[in-house]
Amino acid sequence: GAVNPCAGVTVVVTATKVDPTAGQSNGSITATATGGTGFTYSLNAGAFQASGTFIGLATGNYTVAARNSNGC
Repeated sequence: GAVNPCAGVTVVVTATKVDPTAGQSNGSITATATGGTGFTYSLNAGAFQASGTFIGLATGNYTVAARNSNGC
């Protein structure tokens, strides 16, 4: 049978946020992840990108996801 490359792997995402100025969309989130290599990052279930930095954000709630090179 196939071996699950994600078995026993825990991906932990840490995010640092910069709050936007009131009424502006100049906030940012910088995410880092551990639990593998070759991470890509996604904001609010959007397309994955190599950078964990998301800029131009308005006030609100955001969900950051990360996956490693094995897709975990």
